Amino acid sequence: MKGIFVFLFISFLGTNLKAQQYILIENRGQVHFFDYQTVKHEYGTYRISKDHMLAEDISGYHLVGYAWKLDSLILYLEREGVVAEKSVFWDSSIVVPQRVSLQGTNLMSYYRQLKDPDAVYQCEDLTIKVRDRGHVTCYKGDSLLWEKLPRVSSFGIGTYGLGFQNPVISQDKKKLLFQYATNFKHYLVEIDVLTGKETKIGRNAEGTPYFYSPEGNYILYRARNHQFVMYDKMDPKRKTPLECSSWKNAFWLYR
Repeated sequence: MKGIFVFLFISFLGTNLKAQQYILIENRGQVHFFDYQTVKHEYGTYRISKDHMLAEDISGYHLVGYAWKLDSLILYLEREGVVAEKSVFWDSSIVVPQRVSLQGTNLMSYYRQLKDPDAVYQCEDLTIKVRDRGHVTCYKGDSLLWEKLPRVSSFGIGTYGLGFQNPVISQDKKKLLFQYATNFKHYLVEIDVLTGKETKIGRNAEGTPYFYSPEGNYILYRARNHQFVMYDKMDPKRKTPLECSSWKNAFWLYR
């Protein structure tokens, strides 16, 4: 009997985790979300359902982010440089995973290239320092793990720094996502936290967000043609476009 209970609990847990793969999107003046695990894959494209609607009319605004307040999801909507907040009710029975994130400091001065352009990101004992023009160092405690020097027209962090998107850390804290640039080219690159080894993901649109999926197997980013792409880490040659020619923005949902 005990064995049956454990089996049922594990089965429930696995089902619950599977149901947490939600993506939030802005599409044709509407905001809705979908469960990535239930999306149909047809003719090399993921077909997206609009069953879960959150905001039916945000015409004139663009979804630029989100936050949580108790059982409400706060949508950040931008219009002509001004950001407004829209609170929408979230069904608490729909479980969204907690996100591991890097805490950043001094970001505005870095982005605006002022006198002190350095940025520092931290997650527990991991510290990433980004200096002027894309010089990056990574520390674990007081120990230097790796260093990236800016290089022109070569595979590296680049001469133009990290653009306008913060580095993203994977849920297991083993990988980092950076946007970097060399001469006239912007790329998305994944870096192993301990070794500094780089894996080139693809050309992404400058200044656009990118995220790991909750279980870490996929990377969602916006390609240079402004189409959203799902990069499969289990099959790196597979970059599947989403059915999103009209999408303005997209985010993996985390708490």
